[in-house]
Amino acid sequence: TKTTKDFFFGGQRFAWWLVAMSCVATLVGSYSFINYSEVGFNFGMASITNYTNEWTVLPFFLIGWLPIIYFSGVVSIPEYFERRFDRRTRFLVLILLLIYLEGYIGINLLTIGVAMKGLFGWNVILSASVIAVLSALYLHAGGQTSVIMTDLLQGFLLLGAGLTVFFLGIREL
Repeated sequence: TKTTKDFFFGGQRFAWWLVAMSCVATLVGSYSFINYSEVGFNFGMASITNYTNEWTVLPFFLIGWLPIIYFSGVVSIPEYFERRFDRRTRFLVLILLLIYLEGYIGINLLTIGVAMKGLFGWNVILSASVIAVLSALYLHAGGQTSVIMTDLLQGFLLLGAGLTVFFLGIREL
């Protein structure tokens, strides 16, 4: 990456389908297959509707929110809130996003640490710390391009795993 635009937007050189797969891979993790299957098995199929109803919100996002973001030229959610309201609101949204992401990323790192302990007997905090440093270096080196490429690989893995689980479930039935 040579410029800020290249770091944050990957130079805007990627096809729409690649960015779309990156978005899906970001929203759907490998834990989804395990989590949804376990909840459905333990509590019945009706219990997973809160996990599978995102498609009802997507049209509102595509028709309502996305055009506002795209045509206004904002590049972040806090920037949108500053334009819509004021600088104080932008700051509040930024703080709330940081708190949310700190917890979200922290839980993911903890999960990796627990997995490394179970698989290899490694220390949970040390494993999580090493993964955090490696991830930060990788992201710093490649910016948004590294995120999109990683999500592309993850997207194909999720698609393969999802189809495998689906066909194994059909076979089992």
